[in-house]
Amino acid sequence: MALFSDTVPKWIYDQKCQEYDTLLDKYHALRQSGYDPSSKIRLIAPKPDSGEQVVMAGEQAFVDPRMRRAVEQCLAEGMTEAEALREAYRLVNIATGKAMPSSAGESLPLAIP
Repeated sequence: MALFSDTVPKWIYDQKCQEYDTLLDKYHALRQSGYDPSSKIRLIAPKPDSGEQVVMAGEQAFVDPRMRRAVEQCLAEGMTEAEALREAYRLVNIATGKAMPSSAGESLPLAIP
């Protein structure tokens, strides 16, 4: 006994099966090429610009004594306040393991790369 009195015509069923097989082949071809169309989208946040780094470092200097000491040391070396905040932010991130120090052959940038 059939659940429905009408059935799908054979040619429509075959057409839909062919469309499904074609889409499945495309999906597997993409998977084999290293792209997973069914994976979640991964958003990578932009790196903060120089002004945002100064603001974040200033906020962190209020609550973190390490940051405050680093800023004071950089100011004692003759840096401007913005340069001192950027450099202190970079140094504290290196000290806490959140960033890697630049190699000895490169010039030390003031901003976080």
